Amino acid sequence: MKNKAICGIVYIGSFLASVILFFVERRYRIKKRNEKSL
Repeated sequence: MKNKAICGIVYIGSFLASVILFFVERRYRIKKRNEKSL
């Protein structure tokens, strides 16, 4: 049971990390594109 909980936490954590990375990367790309166009 304990291992299952740990696996769940790790799974949710990795999912959140990938979502955050996705948004940060998109934001960074938009920023870079805006700087290039100026």
